[in-house]
Amino acid sequence: MWRRVVCCSTSALASCRSSPSLNLHRRFLISSASSPSTPPPFQRSPNLSAAGLKKKVEDIMPVATGHEREELQAELEGRDILEMNHPVGPFGTKEAPAVVKSYYDKRIVGCPGVEGEGEHDVVWFWLEKGKPHECPVCSQYFKLEVAGPGGPPDVCPSMATSPLKPAPGAMSAVRIRAAIRACLSEAQSDSDEVQQKALQTLASITKVNPQNRNLLAQTEGAVPSLLALSKSSSSITQILALSILFNLSLNLDLKLSLADLETIYHLNTIISDPTETGKLASSLVCSLAMLDKNKAKFGVAETIQLPVKAISGPRGPAAHHILSSLAELVRFHGNCTVAVREGAVPALLQVVESTDEGLMEDLAGTSLLVLALLARFDEGLSALSKTDQIVSSMVQVLKGRCMLSKEGAAELLLLLFDESEGCVRDALRLQDFSSLVADISVRGSARAREKAALLMKKMMDADMDSYADGNPMFSQW
Repeated sequence: MWRRVVCCSTSALASCRSSPSLNLHRRFLISSASSPSTPPPFQRSPNLSAAGLKKKVEDIMPVATGHEREELQAELEGRDILEMNHPVGPFGTKEAPAVVKSYYDKRIVGCPGVEGEGEHDVVWFWLEKGKPHECPVCSQYFKLEVAGPGGPPDVCPSMATSPLKPAPGAMSAVRIRAAIRACLSEAQSDSDEVQQKALQTLASITKVNPQNRNLLAQTEGAVPSLLALSKSSSSITQILALSILFNLSLNLDLKLSLADLETIYHLNTIISDPTETGKLASSLVCSLAMLDKNKAKFGVAETIQLPVKAISGPRGPAAHHILSSLAELVRFHGNCTVAVREGAVPALLQVVESTDEGLMEDLAGTSLLVLALLARFDEGLSALSKTDQIVSSMVQVLKGRCMLSKEGAAELLLLLFDESEGCVRDALRLQDFSSLVADISVRGSARAREKAALLMKKMMDADMDSYADGNPMFSQW
């Protein structure tokens, strides 16, 4: 004899685990997903229908209603409407599987193994119509026999003709998708006012919600339309279209598809624009370049030369955005090589040393960050070490007020010290270098203190080596 099969729903399983004493003599649970009723939590008398007197449900359980009343009524009449939940029979094999009945096309079944030594912990699984299932523990085979209306267990037959209401989230997505289509249609209007209002709506719904960005990107023709609008003669339309494209680029899974060469070539034409358009173009380049697979595309499209050229000349309001895009692009070795050959090192040092009144100090800090990224590769480090008075320039930065700049200068000095002993000697010969480093190691930011501590160690090591060579250097501490 094959053992009883445990059949249940997820909710019933949870109640079983929390109440292990429930119906222990039967050790099964009945699924509401596979039968229209559930067993009452009490032990019924085995001879309700065998009694000499004709009884009513009210005599047994006066408050019983619904399915519970149906079960009691059936038992009084000698019927068991839950018979399918008590499967018994021989051990199921591949040729003759154990049959489990269900009102629907699938139900949850639990196999507890063969009674006796073959018993094992209950293994739960979905048993579906036309798909025999083998228990992974005892190798017993089961098949489902539909004895009811069929169909999925989560749809009540009495509601089969009633349209199901979509979930709130699904309804929201339907509304947003419809709004997106309407806005894209209005964005093609000849009226600037209608066009810009539609773009403002798209910019708003994609600014915060990643799901909305995906819905827009998945709408047929959306991205090409936005790219075309970003080339509009109207600066407002252009800015709004670029804003929406930037919002889309915030989703990691959209970065690769957005960074096609057509888009990149268009961004190349406006990245140096000193207006808001240039800022957005630079921000979009930076966002797309955060995906490593896109970095090489910008190198192929000759984007690297443009920010280098932009920072070499007069610096406008978009300088921060241009430097940020360059910082992301040069993380790729090939782009770093191009940037160095285009003169990025002297251009960036010029930004660091600039005393323009309108130049904010954190612009110099970003430039030092880019220099440190360039110095990770041989081409950049070689160009830096060959720069005249590079150590003195970094010491001047250490005297400044911007902590971001101090962090960048300290990191560059560490790289230069590893590259050239001559740089170490130049630093030790400077009168206030050691005191500056010591001060930063105490009063700097966490990152600056860490870099300063490493610089002090390198100077101590260099000083000890010089004593061993018989040509000591005096370091001021």
